[in-house]
Amino acid sequence: MQLKSITAFLSVITVALGATVQNVLDDIAAAKAQAVTLENAIDSFPTTGGSLAQALAIHQQALNTVSALNKTTSDVETVPLPVSEADAASILDAVIDAKPVIENGLTDIVTKKSAIDALPISGLSALVEQDLKALNTSTLALGDDLIARAPADLLDEATSLRAEIAAAFVTAIAAYA
Repeated sequence: MQLKSITAFLSVITVALGATVQNVLDDIAAAKAQAVTLENAIDSFPTTGGSLAQALAIHQQALNTVSALNKTTSDVETVPLPVSEADAASILDAVIDAKPVIENGLTDIVTKKSAIDALPISGLSALVEQDLKALNTSTLALGDDLIARAPADLLDEATSLRAEIAAAFVTAIAAYA
């Protein structure tokens, strides 16, 4: 019974204190690592002759990436305000660093559509579309939360970055719709 009380107390303290900017930077790095693994899974899926196992590996990695993005968003929401200029710039730089991974993965999944459609299992394109929508939702939610906490002089750059990433998702989702 005491262990439950201690665990509950520590949970309350963690929520009360919130995440730090370093936690967010670590989360962004972890989400980027998941996105790199997802991009690698997409990249390794051949344009012809892919397997169901490879397609399901892409799906699983998409789920892992969504989970990492959602954790990042949860931590962003608990960072005490205001966020300093230097900290906000560091976070923006981390997202800028992850952008090519996101865009490359989205471009690659579009080029692999015919190979995914060629697999003898129906519904895989719908699963990819579902994954793309989940990734889009999680990515844009993170972007929205970061923009909401950004200092005024970084808003234009952060908003532009979010729009560029959103546009890449629109293209990929449309390919699988």
